[in-house]
Amino acid sequence: ELTAVQFTNKYKAEGSTDVTVGKNFGSFVYPEGGFEFKLYEGDKPKDTIKAYNNNEPQKFAGNYFKYTEADLADPVRTYTIKETKGSADGVGYDEAVATVTVTITKDDATGALKVEKEITKATGDTPVDKVENVDVWFTNTKSTKMTLEGEKILRLADGNLSELDANIGNIIFKVERDD
Repeated sequence: ELTAVQFTNKYKAEGSTDVTVGKNFGSFVYPEGGFEFKLYEGDKPKDTIKAYNNNEPQKFAGNYFKYTEADLADPVRTYTIKETKGSADGVGYDEAVATVTVTITKDDATGALKVEKEITKATGDTPVDKVENVDVWFTNTKSTKMTLEGEKILRLADGNLSELDANIGNIIFKVERDD
């Protein structure tokens, strides 16, 4: 005699994503301690990462980007990423805010969670030699103050300056950086 056996499969649907942040600081030396970025959900800080050079993007990939079926009750999440303004001399910090919108859905055929992200940022340049798979770039500038002093002497072939004095006007010099 055969006895009917009932099996109950339990499935826990989960999904996740991450956000990769790139830093564009040209060929300048990074300030001591690098650049800092903060991830917020609403006004609550969730995580902090640091970037130390242009070619090593950093990821926000903690528990706040892992979702379960319970998260389907509130399937759209909005996060922001901001650069923390530092105090390095001559560095211009990127004040733009990146908005990360995460949408969580369930695939009825497979039961799996699908997590999609959309990222928008008001400004910021993507470097020419950009690193692949970076979701959002933050760009910084570097300024240096300097004083240039010099003297320009104009002489005619006969050494006479008096004819030029009244007609010289402004003399323009161009200073360029040679990398």
